[in-house]
Amino acid sequence: LVILRGDGLVLNGTNLQSEKPFKFSGDVPIHCQILGDEVIDLGLIYRRDKLSAKMELLQLSKPEIQYFEPGTHLFFCLSGGLKVNAIKANEGDTVMLEGPYEATLGPLGAKASYVYMKLVE
Repeated sequence: LVILRGDGLVLNGTNLQSEKPFKFSGDVPIHCQILGDEVIDLGLIYRRDKLSAKMELLQLSKPEIQYFEPGTHLFFCLSGGLKVNAIKANEGDTVMLEGPYEATLGPLGAKASYVYMKLVE
């Protein structure tokens, strides 16, 4: 889970702030309190017995060629616009790649911020 906008929230006693992914199990009771008026978050739900997952917030200021290992790779554009090969993603769009795959990632403008998520069997 990552907070995209807002003051954050308290999840099972842990204070979650913007742009810091937090991993937790959905198998336990969840107690949540919103800090401030409104929070927008992005969650990645998966079966831990079948998959492993990774989530991180990244930025690009110039195109980069990257190799992606086997698995499912998701790029959720936060701001600035993101280009994955010929695919353009605006704010709120998601691009999915199935690896292994080599791709050129770059910003549509001066800089792109995005959430990168990887799922592997």
